[in-house]
Amino acid sequence: MPDDLVTLAQIQAARPLVASRVHRTPLLTSQTAARFVEAATGIAVADGLIYLKAENLQKTGSFKPRGMSWKVESLTADERARGIITLSAGNAAQAYAWAGRTAGVPVTVVMPAGAVRSKVDACLGYGAEVILHGVDVGSGAIRWQVSLGAPSDGGLIAAGSIVAAARADARLIGIDAAGGKAVWTTRLQSAASTALTIDDTFIVAIAGGTSIEGIDARKGRHRWRVTVKTAVPLPATIAAESVWLSGGGRTGALVRLDRATGALQGMADSGTAVAGMATDGTYVFATGGGPSRLRVFDDRGIVRVELALPNVCPEPAIGEDRGYLADPTGRVITIDRTSGHPSDVATVPFEPIGAPVLVGDRLVMLARDGRIWAVAAAR
Repeated sequence: MPDDLVTLAQIQAARPLVASRVHRTPLLTSQTAARFVEAATGIAVADGLIYLKAENLQKTGSFKPRGMSWKVESLTADERARGIITLSAGNAAQAYAWAGRTAGVPVTVVMPAGAVRSKVDACLGYGAEVILHGVDVGSGAIRWQVSLGAPSDGGLIAAGSIVAAARADARLIGIDAAGGKAVWTTRLQSAASTALTIDDTFIVAIAGGTSIEGIDARKGRHRWRVTVKTAVPLPATIAAESVWLSGGGRTGALVRLDRATGALQGMADSGTAVAGMATDGTYVFATGGGPSRLRVFDDRGIVRVELALPNVCPEPAIGEDRGYLADPTGRVITIDRTSGHPSDVATVPFEPIGAPVLVGDRLVMLARDGRIWAVAAAR
């Protein structure tokens, strides 16, 4: 059963708490309504009766306090202390406000500016803080919008309080994340061809595959721009004082540039093709083919770890003392970063595509069939 479905056991567990908080509303029946349904649809209603649960007589005037009571009750002590924020035009807002007051949990409700006044007053009466914003529920969550025009493959990236956006016309725009105002614009040699890379306030853009451009994210000023011989297929990786590229030189070589000046520092062999790169800020972890392997480079481009792999894998997820590779045939390989050797190989019931993402003690992976899986990260 999918994890997002509520089970009968969960409903039964919630029942005593919910029953102690809400009204037991009557169950009404109507033969007339059943006849209307049959006349309109041609379908006879079983027993000739339609059953109506009169939740309009429930606390706050809808069925929603049932679910909200259980949700508030299930919060941890830390979550209760931080309180609840919800977005609603009325019924859910009232239910959360009422449930929060009952459990002693602070509630903030965002409602459209034109929300029904009686529902706003009800939320206030239950002790909630009410924020009126936007013309409807959807706009209540919108703080600003900017017309970017056609985007490029560079996408968006956050640099402190600035969001950098890459356009198809080769412009890179810095937008203030608080107010949505464009604070700087710079022009790349051509449109960004891979995702932008950020480290603190330093952006690296790869434009048209061969123009590598280092940019100050605070002012939008170029620090340097260099042109490489061959196309760079993957986003740059910034590690310590170097910018690593998955191409630009001889076939299968990683190119290393000086972060401050863009000057060539050296090249490192990674095989016939680079599949992925990741960094922990100091070391660079590169996977490739010909042969399939993982190589770990230090800040001088020296190979510190080399590990043969059964198949070409995307870049690993990097933890404090472990690295995790997702083999496309359905295996997760855990690498001990101290020894450089596999410490665990687990089989998963799906075929991963792309690199895994480490979130706490979980590895999150996308499967070929479109599902997203979270598995325990081996220790």
